[in-house]
Amino acid sequence: LFRSYHGRVIDHFYTTNAVEHARANGYTKEGTVGYLGRDGSTESHCSCLRPLFRLYHHRARNHFYTSKATERASAEGFGYKFESIEGYCTSEPACGAYLPLYRFYSASGQNHFYTTSVDEMKKVKSNLKQYKYEGIECYLWQ
Repeated sequence: LFRSYHGRVIDHFYTTNAVEHARANGYTKEGTVGYLGRDGSTESHCSCLRPLFRLYHHRARNHFYTSKATERASAEGFGYKFESIEGYCTSEPACGAYLPLYRFYSASGQNHFYTTSVDEMKKVKSNLKQYKYEGIECYLWQ
């Protein structure tokens, strides 16, 4: 899962598509945060596997990622448009996916931010007070 950031519009963008990542105009590439499963049906032995939905709100210029179908539906009610399933993660540490994807939201910047780095998560919590910690979204593979 590639991460990039657009400072002018204050948007973090995550994708598993290397071409899409490379062509994200105006975004600074920030590396890889972890790995998602490609196909939920091939991991049928893993009962906690969930799709990671990607949504976008054009007016807010904000990408939003969730592994919860109810949260996806709620976001769509607030004007977010479904763009894709980026891949599959787990709802708990299992099936080899033990890397937590920490989720933050800044209402003032209208930006969702995700990281798998414990150090980065702690820095955001203590230094960037505009970001509210929303918990672990799901678990990725390293």
